[in-house]
Amino acid sequence: MIKAIISSCLVLCAISSGFSQDYELMNTGDTYQALKKMHRGLRVLYIAAHPDDENTRLIAWLENEKHIETAYLSLTRGQGGQNLIGDEKGDALGVIRTYELLEARKIDGGEQMFTRAVDFGYSKSAKESFAKWGKEEVLSDVVYAIRKFRPHIIITRFPPNRYAGHGHHEASAILAAEAFDLAGKPDAYPEHLDRVNPWSPGAMYFNTSSWWRKELDDKTEAELKEENMHRVNIGVYNPISGLGMNEIASLARSKHRCQAFGTSRDRGERFEYLELLKGEWNANLFDDLEGIWSRSAVHKDALESILNQYSFVDPEGNYARFVKEFEPKMAQRNMWAESLDMKYVSQMASRIKQSMLGIRVEAYASQEAVVVGSSYKVEVEVYNGGAESVEVRFTDSGVDTTFDIGAGKRLKFDRVFTAPEAPSTPYWLRQPHNDLYTIEDPRWMSEPRLVEHEISYTIKRDVPIRSKTEIHRKWTDRSVGEIEQPLQFVPLVSISNATKTLIVQNGKGVDHAVSVHAFGKVDGLTLYPSGYSDALAKTDVSIEKGQKFTQSVTHSSESPSGQQHIITPEAKIGDKVYSKTIRTIEYDHIPNISIAEESELKLIALDLKSPDGKILYIEGSGDEVDESLEIIGYDVERLPLSEAVDNLDQYKAILVGIRAYNTNEDLIAYQNKLLEYVNNGGNMIVQYNTSRGLKTENLGPTPFTLGRERVTEENAPATWLKPKHGVFNHPNKLTNADFENWVQERGLYFASEWDENYTPLISWKDSDEDKEAKGALIVTHYGKGTYFYSGISFFRQLPAGVPGAYRLLVNMIEYQP
Repeated sequence: MIKAIISSCLVLCAISSGFSQDYELMNTGDTYQALKKMHRGLRVLYIAAHPDDENTRLIAWLENEKHIETAYLSLTRGQGGQNLIGDEKGDALGVIRTYELLEARKIDGGEQMFTRAVDFGYSKSAKESFAKWGKEEVLSDVVYAIRKFRPHIIITRFPPNRYAGHGHHEASAILAAEAFDLAGKPDAYPEHLDRVNPWSPGAMYFNTSSWWRKELDDKTEAELKEENMHRVNIGVYNPISGLGMNEIASLARSKHRCQAFGTSRDRGERFEYLELLKGEWNANLFDDLEGIWSRSAVHKDALESILNQYSFVDPEGNYARFVKEFEPKMAQRNMWAESLDMKYVSQMASRIKQSMLGIRVEAYASQEAVVVGSSYKVEVEVYNGGAESVEVRFTDSGVDTTFDIGAGKRLKFDRVFTAPEAPSTPYWLRQPHNDLYTIEDPRWMSEPRLVEHEISYTIKRDVPIRSKTEIHRKWTDRSVGEIEQPLQFVPLVSISNATKTLIVQNGKGVDHAVSVHAFGKVDGLTLYPSGYSDALAKTDVSIEKGQKFTQSVTHSSESPSGQQHIITPEAKIGDKVYSKTIRTIEYDHIPNISIAEESELKLIALDLKSPDGKILYIEGSGDEVDESLEIIGYDVERLPLSEAVDNLDQYKAILVGIRAYNTNEDLIAYQNKLLEYVNNGGNMIVQYNTSRGLKTENLGPTPFTLGRERVTEENAPATWLKPKHGVFNHPNKLTNADFENWVQERGLYFASEWDENYTPLISWKDSDEDKEAKGALIVTHYGKGTYFYSGISFFRQLPAGVPGAYRLLVNMIEYQP
């Protein structure tokens, strides 16, 4: 759920849903795995298009069985998709999916990277995708990611053609192949070279599958070799974690909750296929690649010796061997590896040594939200779980102190910090964007998130260990225990509108509420609910911390139908003007993330025959269609079917929310009652459902089948198959203008087959297709009533304020056979 912050309470969430938690030490099993990864010295970059496209089975196997450092480069953050767990769309959905990826990577062990490409929704070709993004821009980003991560191997998820099933998928494969060739050339994107160096991966593979090629599982090893293809069994068991690789993958994949990717744990033999696309064939795949140790076998030998003597119950002994056998080799002055590899080894060695010593350093504040520019207290806690005293020195501007801490001791102290001047918001949303994000600092390119504030320190016993810890929020709830979340910085006040889009019908005034939430005590505030210098300004307002002040205003319009106006409510305190609203995304499987955005209200003039009456809205996976209908005058009730079923005849219409037949168990139990309502003269409108995962196949009074057809071009011409039908004529007379200025798409998951009782009303097609999709809106008369199935994306159009979508849906609600 995404909402404006209007109270001082946060939804409690599990400790595991936090962020990087770099202050938590590795146990001896994880430390052993880290040593194995450093010993292996290989990096793989996996490239695809969206969150959830990545093959978590292969990533888990590479990271945890082969001990290869693996990163997933997703072209987009997935904001153009659907959402099964809430009503977030667009940028807010992209934030959810970004953090779902980060939670997945915590489980399978991989790292996460992105380009600037914005997910604009389903695309049917790479050509369309490149036209939206700009191919050169996204290719530059992929080259940059390769140069930054410096992989020895690249693996793609999709083929570079229409078999990829999505234009973004196809584009990811094309870009990966071209970037493979360009990343090592200094004259390609030279603007990168002040931050990264050219880098040439050794080989590129396509992670093909028996999903595309059913015959692969039956091929012999010799037959696969003829196609330059490896078959690997990723279903191996790891005795240290007690999990199989595919079991780890299942847990990671289940973090993609908003895409309904929860899955049961998979165990046992499972094959993946890697087809060589570029580079030389290696019969041993990755096993004999030298990686970062190509210049110095002695470093790798030293690590192998440490691994051979490793004890899972004697971290002090492990530390002593590491310091004796490997540390002196790191101090050698010769270039025993690439300079960036030397830096990587040094950082990894510090993490390993700190965990062996058991030195935990954490910095946290207890405040829910810190006002920008204000002072706040940070608790610093140092715990020495080792066997000997160590020296800890803090070298941060806010903490400059040195002390010794004895074995088994904990030391706590506090310092006062000054909050930054800008509110917390995902860095890729700080600037307006279209089809590419605008990144303020090029050093942030490809990063999944930024750290707001971290503290640097050095631990010294035998050798110095340099590290950092991120300041976060931590508090204790008596019913839950210790809870950790990112620390959020906010403006003194947040301005929020009751709705982001307001439909104003000619001749009618519409009331609208503007609220100010105070994150600190406020005196002398002036609220301009319709923008600065508004005659309706409310002056000299005082608000206590945590309280909200609301002012209601009435908007009217004589503008032509469809004309839009943007209003930005503002508040002024002294010389400071505030116009941001702070929204927080709160789910228990990801951290709480705030988004700071302008408090814009879109006013849309609409010629709409006055709708009224009571509607029952049956919730699905989450949308804002019901709120949109309330704005234009309908009395919308949201009741469980078990409560509403005995009085269905009071409703003018029953609307079923998106994906309700994928998520709402009540629809199975009470489907007969809904159809009885239709038979007795009711009007039932079912919005889109996905063909996979239906709770029942019997959606309508007579059979129809859902397909996967969609029309992705939002301006695709509409063909009215029955122009005289009431849906196009009453109470609003529709014209072609009603199908202009739609957003993202026309619709999705259209009906593919239906019996003779249904009448298709609208057809569309994308510009590169010959066949019209006729299942976007079908209707049947059943008894005395009417049943509609609609794949039209009302869930996008109505919140965006598309006038024609409102007029069409009102006609469907008001339709009488």
